[in-house]
Amino acid sequence: PASAVPNAPSLDMATEEELFGLRNAFHLGNYTQAVSEANSVHFSSDAARAQRDFFMYRAFVEQGQYRVVIDEVGASAPLACQGVKLLATYLQGTREQKDMVVMQLKEWASDPSAQQNWQLLLMAGTVLLHEQDFKEALKLLHQNPQLDVMAFVVQIFLTMHRADLARNQLKAMQEQDDDATLTKLAAAWVALAEGGEKYQDALYEFQELSEKYSTSVMLLNAMAICHMHLGRFVCQQDRHSSFGWL
Repeated sequence: PASAVPNAPSLDMATEEELFGLRNAFHLGNYTQAVSEANSVHFSSDAARAQRDFFMYRAFVEQGQYRVVIDEVGASAPLACQGVKLLATYLQGTREQKDMVVMQLKEWASDPSAQQNWQLLLMAGTVLLHEQDFKEALKLLHQNPQLDVMAFVVQIFLTMHRADLARNQLKAMQEQDDDATLTKLAAAWVALAEGGEKYQDALYEFQELSEKYSTSVMLLNAMAICHMHLGRFVCQQDRHSSFGWL
């Protein structure tokens, strides 16, 4: 039998605030900035360091730097980071290696205590989404109240072309934290999927995030998609190096 899965350590409000820059950069697709934030902030608690490493290694994965994660995350690393290492292994692995990763993550996630470790569940769900095993991914994640997990459930529903279910999940996120970056992003992606007059709503959300924080390739691409759906195909670069659409 699998050994009990350690719970994800809880963080106090002060530490959450210190991690905000790192988490926000990651969610907005500014992965280089996220790594820089992770390396410039020093925390005294193990819980904070574990969160920092979790987002930092995920940023490396998003940049395609799988080998960095595989080499740096050792056997004594927190389980959340072990989950990121398995994701990196999956993404660069052979079919046989992918199957081994799926089996390992399913074993860990099946432990009753795994519901308290949202980072592990998120990594398992990410791999299952790559496998297009939507049913198993939702089974693991759909009842978890962590905002990061709720946003990922929105992503799963959108991948399934179920904008109606994504909208319902978004409403739950808005009830929990309407001002969170993840909630704003989820609202934009849902509006984009719904189409029609919602394209303008999606564009406003992406523009607001870009102006409030900093832009990224992800946000620029999303805004470009909105503009194209709105019939605006001519782009000119203005003196601030942002993009104006005609």
